[in-house]
Amino acid sequence: MMNQHTFLFRPFKIVLLMILSLAMMIPIHIELSASSVKTFLLKKKPKKGKSKGKATSKKSKSSKKSRSSKKGKKGRRSSSRSSRTAPAPQKPTIQTTSGLEDIRSTPQSSSLTSFELVTEERITSGLSYKVYQATVGTNVHIAHVLAMDCANKANDIKIVKGKDLVDGLEKLSTMVSRVNSTSKIDKLIGAVNANFWRAEDDTPIGPTVINGEIVEMNSYKKWTSGFFDKDNRLYIGNFDMTGKLDCSNGNKYQISDVNFRKDSIGIVLYNEYAGKEIPFVKETDVTKELEQRLKSDSILRLVGDDTEDVRSIEELKRDILLSRQARKIDISTPKILLRYLKSPAVNQETKCLVIDAVSEGSVPMPIHGCVVTFGKQYDISELPKVGDTVVVKFSTSATAKVPFYNAVCGTPRLVRNGIPKHEAREEGSRSTRFIDHQLPRTAIGTDKKQTVVYIAAIEPTKTTTGTKGVSLSTLSSIMSEIGCYNAMNLDGGGSTGMIVQNKNVLFPNAASTGRSISVGLGISIKNRVYSPKKTASNK
Repeated sequence: MMNQHTFLFRPFKIVLLMILSLAMMIPIHIELSASSVKTFLLKKKPKKGKSKGKATSKKSKSSKKSRSSKKGKKGRRSSSRSSRTAPAPQKPTIQTTSGLEDIRSTPQSSSLTSFELVTEERITSGLSYKVYQATVGTNVHIAHVLAMDCANKANDIKIVKGKDLVDGLEKLSTMVSRVNSTSKIDKLIGAVNANFWRAEDDTPIGPTVINGEIVEMNSYKKWTSGFFDKDNRLYIGNFDMTGKLDCSNGNKYQISDVNFRKDSIGIVLYNEYAGKEIPFVKETDVTKELEQRLKSDSILRLVGDDTEDVRSIEELKRDILLSRQARKIDISTPKILLRYLKSPAVNQETKCLVIDAVSEGSVPMPIHGCVVTFGKQYDISELPKVGDTVVVKFSTSATAKVPFYNAVCGTPRLVRNGIPKHEAREEGSRSTRFIDHQLPRTAIGTDKKQTVVYIAAIEPTKTTTGTKGVSLSTLSSIMSEIGCYNAMNLDGGGSTGMIVQNKNVLFPNAASTGRSISVGLGISIKNRVYSPKKTASNK
C-alpha cells in the first residue's frame, strides 16, 4: 500500500523531471545548475558502485573532450571564470603591454565586407604608395597609404611645423613646397596633416618633437602620441614628458614648460619655434594692430615719399612689437642663453654652453640654441654664468631608455597589439560626430616588428564617386588590414590631406585645397648619397 508521503511526493517528482527534461535543451551552464537543483531537491543517494562508475566515466569523457579541444584550438587561452560567466560565442580579450586583461566599453560594429588593393606605385626603394578600396555593407571607402621601410636609410620621417613657429598655421601643400625649396639634402616626397591644435592660440595639442627639439611638451587628457627613434621606428602609447636643467655648480632645476609661460613662477625653455626674440609675440597680432593704427593714423597716410612710408610702417611695427612684449611676463624675468654642444634628443642629455645671462628685457634666440627664463623669485646672481656648462634633458614616462627625435600627438588609438578597436571614449572623447560619422580621416601605424611605418588618409564623402568617409571603427579595421599591429588617429575632418610627389591625392584637381594646419608629418628621401672624399691617406 502506498503511504501518504509517497503519494504526495510523486506528482512533485514528475514535475521536477519534466523541468529537468526541458533544461537539457538549454546552454550547459544552466544544465549544470538544473542537475545541482535536481540532486539537492530529490536528496536521493545513488548506489555506490554505479554512481561512482558513472561519475568517473563522465569525468574521463570530459577530460578527453577538453584535451581534444585544446589540440583543435591551439593558442587559445581558457579561463574557468570566463567560461562560467561569458555567453557563447566569447569575444576576444584585448591584451595590454602588461599582459593584463583590458576591458573596453567602446562599441565596435563596422567590420569590413571586403578590402582590396586598387593600385600600387613604388616611389623609391623602401617607399611605396598604395590605394585601397574598403567596403562596409553598401558603403565604399578609399584609403591612400604611404608605406615606408625603416631599414632603408635613404628614407626619413620628417615633422614640419606651420611657418616654423609654435603658433604658426600653414596649408599642407605650402609646407611641402617650402621645405623642398629650402632643403638641399632631402626632399619631402609625401606628407599628411598631424596634430590637432588649439583654436585660441593656434598651438599644437599634445607632445610635439621636431629633430629633437620640443615644440609642445605637455600631454592632453589621455590622448595617444607617436614617438620616432633615430631609425624611424614608431612607438605608440600614452607619453608624458618632464624636463630638467642640471648646472655645473650642482644646482638642479625642473623645467615646467616649453615655449609657453602661464605664470611668473616656473622655469620655461624657449627654442627656435618660439620666434626670433624672447618674449615672443605673434606676428598676426602685430599685423592686426598695425592695420587698425593705419586706419586711424593720418600722419602715415600723408607721407608722400615711398621710402619714408615703408620705413615708418616698419618703425610702427617695431613699436607695436615692443609694446606687446612689455605686457609679457618674461620681459621682467632673468634669462640665460644656451648654445647646444650636442644635437638635442628626448631621453638623452644635451650639453649646453651659457653664452649670455640677463636680468630682464628681451633677448634674441641663439643659433642652434635656446633661452631659459626663470621665475621672478630667482636672482640673476644665483643662475649659471657665461662660460658655464649645463645639461638639459627631457624624458618620457614610457620607453624612457630610447632616444626619440620626432613625435606627434592625436586621438584615439585605433589598433592595440593587433586588435582593431578604437579607444576614443577611454581617451576622453564624447562627440558622436567625431566617433561615428563618416568623415575623412588621417592615421599612422606600424607593424609588429616596427620595421614599417604606415601613413594613411581616407577620402571624404564624394557624391561624384559615391565613396564615403569612415567612422573610427571602420578606420581601425582598415589600419589593421593594411598591416598595422599598432595604430593611432591624427587630426582629420576638414584638416585631412595627403600630398604625394607634389600631388594632392585626395583632390587631384586642386593641389592647394584644405585648411591651414599646425603640424605636418611626412616622409623624405635623400637627394644624393654622400661618400667620403679620397685623400692621400686612403687612396
